[in-house]
Amino acid sequence: MSNVAKQIIERVFCFSNTKGKFTRPITNIESGKPIYIKDIKVTAIEVNHSAYGAFAYLIECEGKKILHTRRYKTVIGIGPAIRKALAPAKDIDILITEGTTFSRPQVKAQTEAELEEEMIQITKNYNKVLLLCSTTNIDRIKVMIRVRE
Repeated sequence: MSNVAKQIIERVFCFSNTKGKFTRPITNIESGKPIYIKDIKVTAIEVNHSAYGAFAYLIECEGKKILHTRRYKTVIGIGPAIRKALAPAKDIDILITEGTTFSRPQVKAQTEAELEEEMIQITKNYNKVLLLCSTTNIDRIKVMIRVRE
């Protein structure tokens, strides 16, 4: 994981049984810098995700390429950045990705801009607002700060 992700986990889980300490060695992963696991090359590619410091992974072995994108968000202005970040993953053999609403076709997916506007409309008449989200969802917390300013 990235150093940033490691620091977040250490702080968020400081009250857990492990006190935020890792029980196994952690390999620091940096975007664009490959690591090798025997004959497997893994390159992390930074993507926008609700978890700060998230990566997609380009996995290469025996002449084959697998791209595991995880779930990424296409917030305003980030589309070109995602295309640029994923550019090294050309001619992939297998794509593994997530679709959080694929099994719910009745749900209309919102863009981040639409979600932000809805949050403004819902919360504008209240003096205090309670936000329930993961403490590692930095983007959502930043949106709520902007909404409430």
